[in-house]
Amino acid sequence: MTHASWHRLTTALLLSFILYFLSPGLVVAKRLAARSPETAVPASKDDKSQWRKLQRGMSKDDVKKLLGEPGKISVSKYYEFWYYAGGSATFDSKGRLDSWNEP
Repeated sequence: MTHASWHRLTTALLLSFILYFLSPGLVVAKRLAARSPETAVPASKDDKSQWRKLQRGMSKDDVKKLLGEPGKISVSKYYEFWYYAGGSATFDSKGRLDSWNEP
């Protein structure tokens, strides 16, 4: 094996290692393109009454019914973060509400 071939092989193995072990922990953000009319407007940041109905352990559907569709979602290896105007909700790996920040 030539030096150049050996170098290409080790570089490829190193990149594969990095992508395999580090990519699950990277945060992936996406904008929600399709929103249903009944949930198109997230809870107003001036109206905290919906936020105050949140409880730890609620499902994503329950949170969506209270606050509407999030403006942005970020996913990491262990958590999912939903962002609203001025507030956020954090779900654990089982899809249950773990914590939130009111606007």
